[in-house]
Amino acid sequence: MTSRLFAATGGHQHRGQPTAVLVHGAGGNRTQWGTQARHLAARGFDVLALDLPGHGRSPGPACSTIEDYSAAVIAELDHRHVDAFSVAGHSMGAMIALHLAATAPQRVTAAALIGAGLALGVNPALLDGTRDTPGLAAKAIVDWGHSFDSHMGSAQTPGLWMDGTDLAVMDAEIAAHPGSLHADFSATAGFDGTDLAGAVQCPTLVISGQRDNMTPPKLGKAAAEAIANAHYVELAGAGHMLMTERPAQVAQELRSFFAANTEGLADR
Repeated sequence: MTSRLFAATGGHQHRGQPTAVLVHGAGGNRTQWGTQARHLAARGFDVLALDLPGHGRSPGPACSTIEDYSAAVIAELDHRHVDAFSVAGHSMGAMIALHLAATAPQRVTAAALIGAGLALGVNPALLDGTRDTPGLAAKAIVDWGHSFDSHMGSAQTPGLWMDGTDLAVMDAEIAAHPGSLHADFSATAGFDGTDLAGAVQCPTLVISGQRDNMTPPKLGKAAAEAIANAHYVELAGAGHMLMTERPAQVAQELRSFFAANTEGLADR
């Protein structure tokens, strides 16, 4: 792949410092990592919150397999001369992070899988909807993806409408990159990381939402049990959209975990 991927840095750049790569989920983009990117960047990490191909400010087309997305991430890191990195991914992004950890063990120092499962079944009607009526599919995804508490306005940031925030991102992606939502859900539906889990050597953090209807906690627990050096965390009352619903908690979990597995940052 020759196209460059756009990346947000969290407001600080720390050339030569440990790199934290953040990979968004289906229908998303880099902006969903806003709190976590700033938190990590303020504590010494060189953050790359990526727009995957055909998302945000990265050129398309979107990929239709997790393997191709993983290859695009590696190509971008090669271009930036990033040899070793920690990686966090959400939902589809967690599948990409898992693939990276399993297939590039010499480069991935730690992995965080958020709202994750080794394989995620996608309802055929929803998959068709992402192709035929993507706007309606996005509304269903956001509605199903947020917990009851989220729907009732429990945002950690006063005045933030969590459902509306995530729907705005997905609607913008649908408008700017037609077909990307369906490509993402096709990639998700077609991936099974069960065999890859045994190849992951790096320390791994799995974060699930207690009220996640899209990737229930049992899937996160199963992923953590299948990975040799994994730690499992479950956030009470949270749904699938964890970076929006629990921004501070996710940021703190990532910072603590990445720092503990990155030389020189443990005390920041």
